[in-house]
Amino acid sequence: MSDAGLSANAACGSNVRFGSEPAAGLNDGDVVAFLDPDSGKPYAVRREEDPEGRGDAVFLFRVDLDAAEASVATARTLERLRNNEDAHLEVQKHGDFVGFRAAGANGKLLQATRKGACRLRFHGECFGTWEEWFLDARFAEEAQRHKWTRVTVVLRHRRLDKLELRVTLVRLGRVRGSETAEHTPARLHGQAASLALTPGSL
Repeated sequence: MSDAGLSANAACGSNVRFGSEPAAGLNDGDVVAFLDPDSGKPYAVRREEDPEGRGDAVFLFRVDLDAAEASVATARTLERLRNNEDAHLEVQKHGDFVGFRAAGANGKLLQATRKGACRLRFHGECFGTWEEWFLDARFAEEAQRHKWTRVTVVLRHRRLDKLELRVTLVRLGRVRGSETAEHTPARLHGQAASLALTPGSL
């Protein structure tokens, strides 16, 4: 990857090869960040007490209001995102759907919930219907057919058909080895991905 090589600080503890070459689509092994299109601030993993009071800590995914905004594509804003591992999402394809796995959430996959103050969280390591997302048709062509380094899209959830997640995707790089046959999902976290269904209890 051209601009590239590795950023030593950002790569610490991960297997990401950073690069900013434009590419089309969301493909296995891509590493992206989500920005809130209105504030320009990144989404990030946050470990918090369960807001529903069930006792266990949970990994929530929400806009980091304390982070510097990154709406303008500069070398500095890109480096901030690369250095923020809690904002990194590894893309994984699952049939016609896509999922997002976070090293900052112990390798769990992004889910949406039916209710709650924060409806985005990381719950399980297995890929099921509660972890499946797809691009809204209004944005799919631009994101899938045209090369981009950042693009604003609406993500929809397989189980919650009224949920719309509007984000700006920022391409950060790829998981090391994802271009080869040896690549396995969740390489970013040193875990093996399972295709078993996750109970949709959330």
